Amino acid sequence: YRLLDTAVFKTGFQDVATYYKDNDLRRIQLAEKIADLFDQYQLYREDMIKGWEDGKTSTKNPESEAWQMWLWRKLELSSKATLRDEIFEKLESPENRKLLETKWPEIHLFGISIITSFHKAFYEKLAEYIPVRYYLCLPAQEAAFNNNLSESLGTKDKELLDAFAGAEKEHIESSDKDVETFLGQLQSSIMNNLENIRPEIPASKNPETDRSQTPPVETRFIASPKPVVENIPVVENKPDAENKPDNSIQVSSHFTHVREVEALYNYLLDLFEKDAETKSLKPRDVLVMAPDINLYEPFINAVFRNAPVRLPIQVSGTANTTGDSITASLELLVNLGEDDLTSENVMGLLEQNRIRSAYQVESTAYVRASVKKAGIRFGRENRLEDDSHFVSWKFGLERIILGYAMLTDEAFDVSHRLTAPLTTYPFRDAEASASHDLLRLKAFVDDLQALFDAQQTPRTLAEWKLLFLEQLMGKMVWSNDFDKKDREERADIFKALGFTERLPEKVASEEVPWDVFVNELKKRLFTESREHALNTGAITFTSAIPARGLPYKVIAFIGLDNGAFPRQDHHLGFDLMGDDYQPGDRSKKEADKSLFLDTLMAAREKLYLSYIGQSVKDNTEIPPSIVLDTLMDYLGVEAVKHPLHGFSNRYQKDDKKLFTYLYNSELEDHVHKTKEPDEPSGEIKEEIWVNDFVKFFEAPIDWYFKKVLGINYGKDEDDTLPETELFDLDYLQKWEIKNELLKLTDTSEDAIDTFIQRQIKHGKLPLKNLGRATVEDLFEETKPVKEKLEAETNGKTQESKLADIEIGNIRITGVIENIYSGKYVSWAFSDTPKYGIRAFLTCLILNYNGQISSAIHIDENGNGKAIPKMTENEAAERLKKLLEHLKQGEMAPLKFSLEAAKAIKGQDLEDEKILQKVKNTFRKEAYKAYENDFENKYMQVLFEEGFFDNLSKEDLKNIQDLASLLNL
Repeated sequence: YRLLDTAVFKTGFQDVATYYKDNDLRRIQLAEKIADLFDQYQLYREDMIKGWEDGKTSTKNPESEAWQMWLWRKLELSSKATLRDEIFEKLESPENRKLLETKWPEIHLFGISIITSFHKAFYEKLAEYIPVRYYLCLPAQEAAFNNNLSESLGTKDKELLDAFAGAEKEHIESSDKDVETFLGQLQSSIMNNLENIRPEIPASKNPETDRSQTPPVETRFIASPKPVVENIPVVENKPDAENKPDNSIQVSSHFTHVREVEALYNYLLDLFEKDAETKSLKPRDVLVMAPDINLYEPFINAVFRNAPVRLPIQVSGTANTTGDSITASLELLVNLGEDDLTSENVMGLLEQNRIRSAYQVESTAYVRASVKKAGIRFGRENRLEDDSHFVSWKFGLERIILGYAMLTDEAFDVSHRLTAPLTTYPFRDAEASASHDLLRLKAFVDDLQALFDAQQTPRTLAEWKLLFLEQLMGKMVWSNDFDKKDREERADIFKALGFTERLPEKVASEEVPWDVFVNELKKRLFTESREHALNTGAITFTSAIPARGLPYKVIAFIGLDNGAFPRQDHHLGFDLMGDDYQPGDRSKKEADKSLFLDTLMAAREKLYLSYIGQSVKDNTEIPPSIVLDTLMDYLGVEAVKHPLHGFSNRYQKDDKKLFTYLYNSELEDHVHKTKEPDEPSGEIKEEIWVNDFVKFFEAPIDWYFKKVLGINYGKDEDDTLPETELFDLDYLQKWEIKNELLKLTDTSEDAIDTFIQRQIKHGKLPLKNLGRATVEDLFEETKPVKEKLEAETNGKTQESKLADIEIGNIRITGVIENIYSGKYVSWAFSDTPKYGIRAFLTCLILNYNGQISSAIHIDENGNGKAIPKMTENEAAERLKKLLEHLKQGEMAPLKFSLEAAKAIKGQDLEDEKILQKVKNTFRKEAYKAYENDFENKYMQVLFEEGFFDNLSKEDLKNIQDLASLLNL
């Protein structure tokens, strides 16, 4: 890091120095990459390092080699090869040889996946004096692979066999696989080095002692001065079982990662259910691997810990920064910069359990809603000149504090403050019982800003460590002193910070920027993985690690996606080994292939493989990982394609491949079951809110997904906070402003100007002149409705009525507003039919109890349409029939929409064309026909599941009947 900043280097290698000019973070990152390459060069290219020490270059990239050689020579370090040769010289002494034999009588090396020429030369020298034994776990012992899978996946295995070609071999006999299963046939073909999967079993000296389903072939190599290859007897091969696929190997294809985990849960639970009698399969017998366990951990916890049957699981080897850990919260705080001070980023931090607990925030939902209402968007203070001050944290928090101190939301004069606008509006909602949380929010934001200020001044590593421990870990992140895991994690954090200690004086006194300190901390703390625990006693989930064929009864390998596994080798442009591969070199791609081959051989009874094989956007096929594709081609099997949704009707209980234990139907949140204490029959009543009752008939299919299945594709439930100033209003925002304009009694120019300023400072209008132009346009659009509303209400006071009616075992309750002296008045700023339906159903409920004498609905053009008056009996009869349709819509999606009702109105149902016309209407609603059309994702799902394929005349009659009941 220091050498890169010297004038000699920057002058001599200007092209390299330009990359990190005036950027300390880039300089430290480049220094790390070079240091790692120097470690590799010493092991894999020791001749090149020796050449550098003599001032000679040797690669095909002289420009990159020149500046790296300069750095290496300036470091003045002894290479690993030099140290190794010094050891060799010392071994020439009889005294040192005796010391070696005494201290290390023999050496055994296990778990070897690669061997470098550097290490091979070292241990060969030691083998002249003491026994050195290598234990290799290989799919087969012949160096010439006849098996197609071994040939494709076993490059590293070949290199190992070639590296020990002259060593003495001791083959450890391994019995054959159980060829009664498809998995056993596969393993046997690999182990016996056969060209195809048809097993040919080697003769055994004692067949009775053969065990089925054992680990792969293991070979012991003994390194000695005079290598000897043990003669391995030739055995006869003979055919046995036929090549018949069974369920011992299963490949499944999915749309999403969460569906992949759900299918895995179903598969495992089915295995345990079938084994219920013998109970020979235990959770500890199951291993699940994934290329990126950090990606899958939240899905694993969400599915397995909330499933109807809880299977014991343990997720191993995840990063320190996953889950609810101290380290995870620290990383989030460290990575936040002042430019990231947006509403969503700050709330995202505060919603972290450990940060929320540190500030004792009780309701983050209330705080989030308050931040949105207060109009806080981004920036610490921003500028008054362009009105961006009104969306800053400073302005928003001042409003909140004023709202807490004052019992009003009227304009407040702050003209004594030169840096603030003349008036502001206190945030009235701060009076709520949870308002203390808003003060805690301010404390958190103040601490963040203090942290940003502290980061501006370079400090020594020791000073940065102190700031990290006191400001972040000690103040902003909660930990439990009485929790063993928390104590252990804090100890790990202190250990990771050890790089700031025991430094040379010149380094210890050097001041570095915050980014340099954080970069080193990331490497030592945030990117580290937790311990890999394979013997957890539960179903173990872990990253794909080379366990060298560790056997489990059931092994599942998920995430075998195209591009995700095997990993690809990416070499930096100045990596002098990148384009010059030699046997024994590091290769992520080949190492992963070897790992996959080990996994195939390690599974004793079941092998489950899955991948993302279908596009969630357009259902096109996505090829699997090359290793899985090779295996499927070798076996001649196809993947089981799972549907997009777990509630699909494609899942059948009697289907051997497509079945589910999830998505059991339970009563929904919108319906509240209550049992009256005086009901002798014990009949349970259902209570439904007026709003939910009305919304069902506006869009029954959408309602079913949202209320029954709990699936919402819309934006109405999205509580993500906006992070930019408001430039344009969406439909809902325009609707709110229009309703505010309806309430204005004074429409003079001054009153409108005051209204605009108030809405801007509340964050409800775009800033500056854009906000004024928006209100002027909306005021003109509102005029017809406003004039008609004033004429209909004629200064009467608005009232609210409580609806509370019972029909059968269903109770409809809720508050209905906009009633003026017995007249119900509704209005809409759109010609969408749902507003007329909404008004009609509301009147139907009011008529049931005779709570109104008349009703009118005002459209966007100011035209009033009287809503039919009904007697209580008429209203009751119609509500009863409507509730029957609602009950059907609770059990399954109702084949009804307002557009479909419009298409069928006045049509002869016997006309064969009508059926196709209605089906096309549903399809147009589901998929965008034109650029400005809205698409309905709920209907899309049903079309993909074939829900509308069997549309019948009975369905058309139901649409007509319901349309009639809704007065369409």
